[in-house]
Amino acid sequence: MENVESGDEFRCPICGNSRIVYDQMNREYVCSECGYVVEDREIDYRYERRIHSPEDWMKSRIGPKQAIYEKLAPTDIGFSSKGKKGRNKRIRSAHKRVVESGERNFKKAKREIIRLCNILGVNSVSADAILYYKKASSKKLVRGRSIEGMATACVYAACKARRIGISLNILEKVSKVNRRLIARNYRLLIEHGIVHQSGVDVFNFVTRIAANLKLSTDTIRLVGKILEKSREKRIGIGARPEGLVAASIYISSIVMNSPRTQREIARAANITEVTLRNRYKEIMEKTNITIYI
Repeated sequence: MENVESGDEFRCPICGNSRIVYDQMNREYVCSECGYVVEDREIDYRYERRIHSPEDWMKSRIGPKQAIYEKLAPTDIGFSSKGKKGRNKRIRSAHKRVVESGERNFKKAKREIIRLCNILGVNSVSADAILYYKKASSKKLVRGRSIEGMATACVYAACKARRIGISLNILEKVSKVNRRLIARNYRLLIEHGIVHQSGVDVFNFVTRIAANLKLSTDTIRLVGKILEKSREKRIGIGARPEGLVAASIYISSIVMNSPRTQREIARAANITEVTLRNRYKEIMEKTNITIYI
């Protein structure tokens, strides 16, 4: 994150604070005091290519590029006037039946992906998730499986590729399938080379949890230092990253004299209070952090 120096025109509409922080990962402008997202759709007005001659002006354009999955539309078999009309008719009818079924399923999956991205606030990954689903459909991975399950797995894969902290538990709450099916379909995407497996970084979960708790910038900065110290001590290896982030937020809020209860933090991180306390004890035992109450 970086601070944005702004005048009186760019203020938080909730608390009126002028200290706006720019989140480079999510491309959002966030208020440093209350955590309100002031602007979340940044438009790039630059030209997409360099202009060296008058002819380049005719080819220049501004705005988003055409989505990759829109270029993968199937073609239809045309009518032929030369012989074998009966055979061409049968092929054309069979092809139309298959294409219409595939397109119908694709539209259903596309609606589900857009719905999930809108609920989670990650509209920037919808195009990637739709492309993943299109590739999975071309490799016949959707056949015999749930369309909603594969669509949700594609959203999860797109979030991991963009390093956005969305866990399986959160997806399970907003989707129509359980987390086991999402994880199974995600492993299927990795096995067939559609997505590449990447490790989970605990820092990806800080922004979302801190925004729900409306933490200040100084508190978030201290959370990052605690997480770096925990990484050096190899704390929370193999455990859920949300638990380690929640425990770091709990410690940081006490140190910065803006305490949050364990129940509030656990609810924002979508974990149990037991998990938070276990990670809290582990951090306090393996690091040199001392809290005076």
